[in-house]
Amino acid sequence: MPRPLPLAVLVAGGVVIGIGALAVTRGDGDGTVSPDGPVAVAEQRDLRTTESITGTLARADTTTVLHGGIGGGAAAGGGGVQPVALTGTTTTATPTTSTSTSTSTSTTSTTGSTTSTTAPPATSPPTTSAPATTTPLQGGGGVGGGGGAVVDSAPRSGGGGAGPTGVQGVGDGLGTASGATDAGATQDTSATVTEIVAIGEEVGQGSTLYRADDEPVVSLVAPDPLFRDLDTEADDGADVLALEQGLAALGHGEGLTVDSTYDSSTAAAVEAWETDLGRAAPDGVVTVGEVVLLAEPATVLGQDAVVGDTVQTGTPVLTLGTESQVVDVAVDATETGEWAVGTPVEVAWSDGSVGTGSVVDLGRDEADGTVPAVVALAQQDSGRPVGTEVDVVRTTAERPGTLAVPVAAVVFGDDGPAVRLVEGDAAATDDVATGVTLGIVSGGWVEITDGLAEGDQVRLPG
Repeated sequence: MPRPLPLAVLVAGGVVIGIGALAVTRGDGDGTVSPDGPVAVAEQRDLRTTESITGTLARADTTTVLHGGIGGGAAAGGGGVQPVALTGTTTTATPTTSTSTSTSTSTTSTTGSTTSTTAPPATSPPTTSAPATTTPLQGGGGVGGGGGAVVDSAPRSGGGGAGPTGVQGVGDGLGTASGATDAGATQDTSATVTEIVAIGEEVGQGSTLYRADDEPVVSLVAPDPLFRDLDTEADDGADVLALEQGLAALGHGEGLTVDSTYDSSTAAAVEAWETDLGRAAPDGVVTVGEVVLLAEPATVLGQDAVVGDTVQTGTPVLTLGTESQVVDVAVDATETGEWAVGTPVEVAWSDGSVGTGSVVDLGRDEADGTVPAVVALAQQDSGRPVGTEVDVVRTTAERPGTLAVPVAAVVFGDDGPAVRLVEGDAAATDDVATGVTLGIVSGGWVEITDGLAEGDQVRLPG
């Protein structure tokens, strides 16, 4: 006795093939096709099958401000179809001792298909009144790996950074520091936090993040972190240009030529700025610990220290985050090839709205049979809080304008799938059993790749 083709049979493996013709026997009341059932027409339809994973909305970029050193943190990212530049840094802060460090940053194409990681250029040791305590450290390992930290005179792992999207804590753990400290080891940089910005505050150009021993640590907006001290002996560079742009924006641009050269006019502008900030000894020199360069204005997400705390090199002080958002998902470890970086996806929210995005990071470390992946959003939805669940939908097969009939029209027998082809008057009882070859199933319709022509009428159960 023929029976309707179960949906599970149709969708197994995404594509089902039926071979041969089937002589269908009519039945009554057992789910088979009866001669007086309704009729459907084989027609051209756009069919699409998908796979969905539930993910969680997260900050696209978080930055941990550390006192006197750098650690694994957010890295540059973006790509896919999103227009948002998802960029971030690990930052350094120590107001009392000159510390020279380096981090790696990532640049990503707007299509998300190419990511390159470039370490900052080597620079000459700073020649300032404050002694340099370390040589630059290179954060390595993985795409967008975090920089190494200088803690207790020893270079440490940067923790792998965050991959190309800059999401805190997502990475391969390969951000091992290379290089060594100077023979003289590091100088004690402990200080007492005397002021700190409040949680929820917006920080950006010229914001005082905190004060240690009453000396301010200030943020400027620039695309890359500050990895060296800057004075009139410093080589020309993009970091000098970013500093001068910040000075001009803060009202200290009089007589200043905004370029990539740190000259006497730059030093004068810096000294005037330091005076306004209330530094105890303005000197026209910018050290790594005095200024934190942010890729974009950010929100204070957390205080890792409070007023009265003693902080030393490497102590976390603040956690900052931008408004840009991404979706964190866990991908089946056996399906990572289908979720490669650059894969376009849809994001389906609980309120019924649908957006688009792309996979911009895919981890390599497996846990409980899954690997972490990050999806960048083409449309930023700042109204949705971090932690919101959302379905990430990937297209597994797509057939535009393909011949299809309702799934209910297909019956299944020993020789494979078939339909009851109606010839002539739909009320007639001389239906012809016709074997068909099936393709994908979508939305209650099944693709017919062989056995029917457009306009053919097929009998449905009834």
